[in-house]
Amino acid sequence: MLSQSEIFYPSFVISLLDIILSKPKQIKISSQYISAASIASHLEPIGILTLECFIRLNQTNETNEVIYESIKKKFKSDPILNNQLYKDIDYWLELAKCYRSITNYDDVRGIFFCQISSLKSLTLKAIEEESHSDFLSALNSYVTALEQYPLTNDTINDSVLELEHEFWTQSMLNCCNQLNNWTILSKHIFIGNTTFDTLWSNAYQLNYLMPYAIRTKLKLLISGTKQEQLEQEDLCQFFNNLSSTTNITSTATSDSETTFVERSYIEKQYPCELATFFLYQKDFDRNSLSEYGRNTTIQLIQPYHELDQFLIFIEHNLPLLKTLENHYLTNNKNDTITRDLFHERIHNDLLSQWKLPDVIRSSIPIWDDIITNRALFLDILNELVGGPRMTFTSRLKALEFDSILIDYKVQLSLDMAYYALRQRNFKLSLTKLNDTRNRLDLCQNPLIKSIYWNEIYCDVHLKRHQIQSSISTLSSLLSTLVAKELKKMEIKINSLQIIDERTASLNSTYIQLNSQFSRTVIDFLFAQPKSYFDYGNGNKISQAKHRQLEIYLYGSDDQTTNIQTADLLINELFNKSLNILKNNIEKQETDLQNLSTNIRIAKENILSRDYNELASLCDDYLRRYENNEDENNLMHNLFSGNNSNKIAEIIVKSVLSSMKYGSNEGVKRFSRLLQIIE
Repeated sequence: MLSQSEIFYPSFVISLLDIILSKPKQIKISSQYISAASIASHLEPIGILTLECFIRLNQTNETNEVIYESIKKKFKSDPILNNQLYKDIDYWLELAKCYRSITNYDDVRGIFFCQISSLKSLTLKAIEEESHSDFLSALNSYVTALEQYPLTNDTINDSVLELEHEFWTQSMLNCCNQLNNWTILSKHIFIGNTTFDTLWSNAYQLNYLMPYAIRTKLKLLISGTKQEQLEQEDLCQFFNNLSSTTNITSTATSDSETTFVERSYIEKQYPCELATFFLYQKDFDRNSLSEYGRNTTIQLIQPYHELDQFLIFIEHNLPLLKTLENHYLTNNKNDTITRDLFHERIHNDLLSQWKLPDVIRSSIPIWDDIITNRALFLDILNELVGGPRMTFTSRLKALEFDSILIDYKVQLSLDMAYYALRQRNFKLSLTKLNDTRNRLDLCQNPLIKSIYWNEIYCDVHLKRHQIQSSISTLSSLLSTLVAKELKKMEIKINSLQIIDERTASLNSTYIQLNSQFSRTVIDFLFAQPKSYFDYGNGNKISQAKHRQLEIYLYGSDDQTTNIQTADLLINELFNKSLNILKNNIEKQETDLQNLSTNIRIAKENILSRDYNELASLCDDYLRRYENNEDENNLMHNLFSGNNSNKIAEIIVKSVLSSMKYGSNEGVKRFSRLLQIIE
């Protein structure tokens, strides 16, 4: 049944897997069926349980199994069932795919390095890179493996290499998908004479390549450059042929039957993609598009709901959109009623209804689908109220509508960049930031957007260097220009008023990033104390990078201060973070009781975090000093004279103040406070 399924239904699949688990000795089934059905149905745990059951059976009772011949319709059949090595690797490989699908890379690494370590070293290297969400490096490793170990006439009988080859191909496409690199993904699929027809005619390609083929072509059609959009004619033709042949009598019966099967399969397997495609072609027939949407599987409910919501908006507001188009064409500045009504409708019926996917549980593809679709909806609205049909640039439209369009699109891209950062997909995060940088000044609130952009950028590079601490250097950190971006933010933050939770969050994140940057640089100096001497020689940092730190500490106007020693730099960085925290605390505590409840709560949250960070910063280095963890005497200036007592006093006051604002972290530090007092 699994081999004959056109689409997987979770409740049905789990019943089949339960039957398989109840009679494992009587049933023999391909591991590929189990993993593919489990992953497609989001039933990885039951798939893992089933595969592990068969692995144990293979290890203990290989000869007593009753093998039933299964129909090999969509998956490559086992070439040599009696090949024990092939079977062992096959099951372990499919088990690893299930674990990888739920991002359990600890078990994935365990499988590859302990159970199937006989695979190519490039495979193991790529898996390690994937486990750190370094999909760009993993992609390069998979491409290298495919080039170094091609399937030739000499290796055609190497069943293990064939398994590994399939794994490389699937993993390579998945990496492109995780990076949203649709151009590269399309090039790897449509090589040679590959078309949608050839993908359809091959069972393996239909299952493993067709999903990526439709996805990448649709993404390029919707959000690609003009040239990229023109190059997606094959997708348009493929989808349009499916929809146009139902009412045409075909002279060739076999062709008609083939088209019917294609249409049936595509409508069941890719309903949301079909609905999005026809919407892109300005087909606003809600009944037909909703029919596709109703076939959508459970994980695509949010994209379908928003599609249906948008169609309802178009249906109810088409007269208003026509009036608005005339409003812009005539440049009628006096017609404020139409403008205000449209702004109210688009905000209440669309923008305020759109919720972001979950930052932790939702995957990159889900985020990308929702954000790409929303951008498409806004582009369609843009065309309905004028857009490309206007032979001139309407200043009124640019003022009243385009700013909304740009602002929301930029916000969507920044939110996805933040999500990718949280998932440690740093390459995708930087790609989204690069896409938005030139549009920040065109947004409705450029100050908030630019601060948000700066904070994500700095956080990406700081977190990446923390993860790659074994290979990172102070020079490589400064190459990212984080110090310059933090200095830019300092000016912006000083002009930012805390008026709600969002502005409070931006302020708090800025403070934390400064502290994180100073800690990272100080840790580099502790690990490599000589890296700061005689800059410009060998592996030492260059004069330009040296100057970055001086600008960060003293500003660009100071041309005289020159720090040449690591201990002095540590002292200056520590005091810089200390002063930023103290100044912000003083700023937020001013007239705190006279503010409205919402703003006061937001500021109290900032104060709680800042006091905790102040206590943590001071305590971390005080502990190092007390425990004699300073072999090179780099903290001598920091704790000279009475400075150690002053720092201890700051810790005590900060812990007590954080407790006053309701911080649980402050309560946890209370024992340390008593230790310092004693």
